[in-house]
Amino acid sequence: MNLEYYKDEYYSFSGLASSTSRQLALAGIAIIWVFNSHGQTGYKLPNELLFPSICLILSLGSDLLQYVTGSIIWGCFHRFHEKTRKSITDNPDIEAPFYFTWPINFFFYIKIVTVLIAYIFLLKYAISSVSFE
Repeated sequence: MNLEYYKDEYYSFSGLASSTSRQLALAGIAIIWVFNSHGQTGYKLPNELLFPSICLILSLGSDLLQYVTGSIIWGCFHRFHEKTRKSITDNPDIEAPFYFTWPINFFFYIKIVTVLIAYIFLLKYAISSVSFE
């Protein structure tokens, strides 16, 4: 198999990981909402769910920043090289610097890690809340 096949596989799996982590973050927020306690003064989030909530919010923020960063980087890169073309039909092969993907990958990994951490703490909370009486 050629190198392009493995690149396509990487794009496929990273795209699915992004989509799945986004869905898990939203589902985690829904789970936390279910565990909210309703008192006389309104809703109160149990202290044990504060950290996973923050992680899920960070994950969704990182998801947005990953795509915004990628849009800015590749949009600027494209525009720069578009202006240097000799003609409109000119479509040169251009190598992008490898470090252009670093900020995009940073937010990708932060997004995945924060969802995993949140679910570990949600699982811990769920297990500690179960009563076997």
